[in-house]
Amino acid sequence: MHFIFCKMMTLIKWTKSRLIKNNWQLEIG
Repeated sequence: MHFIFCKMMTLIKWTKSRLIKNNWQLEIG
């Protein structure tokens, strides 16, 4: 259970960082 929770948190953090990167690139572009 704890392992799955950790994976979920990592996935959420990764997705958030991806969205922030995409927004940053769009603003610069």
